[in-house]
Amino acid sequence: MHGGIRSRLCGCGKDSGPEVESAPLGWDEIEQLALGEMAMTWEEFMNLTPRVFTNKAKGFQKRLEQGLQISWEQTRWLAAITINPHLKKQLKPKDLATFPWEKSKKVAPKEKPTFTQILNEAKSRGIIK
Repeated sequence: MHGGIRSRLCGCGKDSGPEVESAPLGWDEIEQLALGEMAMTWEEFMNLTPRVFTNKAKGFQKRLEQGLQISWEQTRWLAAITINPHLKKQLKPKDLATFPWEKSKKVAPKEKPTFTQILNEAKSRGIIK
């Protein structure tokens, strides 16, 4: 979701792909977000600290993103079961489309420390002499 609540609150684009600078929300936009999009009451909104409001807004954004992802995955699954009776070779839903949130980020495997490294670490921490 581009231009999500997270990026609008902090003024950065970290949740929407490449980092893009954008202006943080002004008071009117924060009220619109809280009272409109998040359907909070005025009393609930005014009783929140800025930190709690930001966390609530981030959680709200995450819930919206998860709902959108589920919807797209259901659509892909429905397309696969609709088309499969007409194909000789059956397709899996992921054969039709792979979504950005499903692409795995390759992380280099962490090197295991050697016995000597563990021993030196323990000595430096004073665990052994």
